[in-house]
Amino acid sequence: MKIPIIPVIALAAITFAVYHVMTSQGPTSQAEPPIEPARSPYASKLAGAGIVESRTENIEIAADVSGVVSELLISEGEKVDANQLLLKLDARDVQAELKIHEAALKNVLAQYQRLERMPRAEEVPPAKADVTEAEAEVRQAQDAYERQQKLNREKIGTDEELITARSQLEVAQAKLEKAKADYQLVIAGTWEEDLLVTESQVEQMRAEIQKTQTELARHEVRAPTSGFLAENDEKKSVWEVLQINRRPGEYVGTPSVEAIIILADAGPRRIRVDIDEHDLPRFEPNQPAIAFPRGDGKTSYPLKFVRVEPYVVPKRSLTGDNADRVDTRVLQVIYEFEKSNSKIYVGQQMDVYIELSEKPDK
Repeated sequence: MKIPIIPVIALAAITFAVYHVMTSQGPTSQAEPPIEPARSPYASKLAGAGIVESRTENIEIAADVSGVVSELLISEGEKVDANQLLLKLDARDVQAELKIHEAALKNVLAQYQRLERMPRAEEVPPAKADVTEAEAEVRQAQDAYERQQKLNREKIGTDEELITARSQLEVAQAKLEKAKADYQLVIAGTWEEDLLVTESQVEQMRAEIQKTQTELARHEVRAPTSGFLAENDEKKSVWEVLQINRRPGEYVGTPSVEAIIILADAGPRRIRVDIDEHDLPRFEPNQPAIAFPRGDGKTSYPLKFVRVEPYVVPKRSLTGDNADRVDTRVLQVIYEFEKSNSKIYVGQQMDVYIELSEKPDK
């Protein structure tokens, strides 16, 4: 009990701590990164972030009218030609209206053809027979009137009978004039003004049909009519479907909140590189450049210079944080991949290195 226990325990603890620290501190080994970062092959370089895009950039397809998608004729990744039908909207009401206008046009055309072909050969003999009949009635009434005049001169007939005979003669003569006029009308055929009126009705109905057909075509969503026109190159008319945002049964509004279909030129891909404004004095166009995909530092893609968009814009932040503040401006430079590769996707981010030429010291 005379031995001090607390100082002994403290000394033992200190000794153990010193021993543990001296034995546990060994040489640290350098950890290898799980993914090899991209390394520039150029001794003097500029670095920038790039986003892959098509030569025409993204084409966001919209509909002319609102409606429900009735038929989808494409799928993602498919190649489509210029003016190819992509999808259809429900247009049953327009189709019914078109049938009504087509039936009305047939009716008006039939009337026009009937007027144009007049007189009918079958209508002439009856009209001529009416004239002959009217002439016979005039001769009969004339004979009766003359006989009645003779009777009156001989004091046999009365004045009333004479007036009746004269009236019958006048009626017969009027019928003859009418029969002759009807005969001339039949022979003359259709009045030119009637043809003009019917012809204008035909043109009106054709315009109505054309209008309805145009409205029906607006319910069809098609690919753009022309593609990319490069220097010394033929016009490309092949598009690639990048994204489809509407399916059969879904509603399409105008204006649409998002693109119905996103197309891109199916030719060689391009990459839009952001050059920091602080590096602009050292940037040189037409210098060799190379791109590395994010997450693959061993695969590289040679690039060729296309153009510079001569407008410095604010740098786009791709972190997704609403609190980010962008106070840097960049110059966007367009490069094209020298070789097409199916592993390069539109919208993909890449690390780009641009070689700097060696400048002599002043």
